[in-house]
Amino acid sequence: MCLNRRNYAFSQEDGLLFNNVWGKTLRDGASVFGIRRHLNPQLCPVKAIATYVAVASELRITLSNGYLFRPTNHRGHVLN
Repeated sequence: MCLNRRNYAFSQEDGLLFNNVWGKTLRDGASVFGIRRHLNPQLCPVKAIATYVAVASELRITLSNGYLFRPTNHRGHVLN
């Protein structure tokens, strides 16, 4: 699928924009994709991710750099 700037230049209220970097085992390079808000808040992936980030912040887990979904150890503690 070919994306142009108009398709994925969201304002913060419209959706989220992700930069996905592939490792060399899959392919070299990066891709950008967006997720738009859904009218129903119970089905909205943007609201779910915002809630996830808010809970992580309350738990003092910094998501400002690195992976959005962090790995855990065998005890369930979040790793950087």
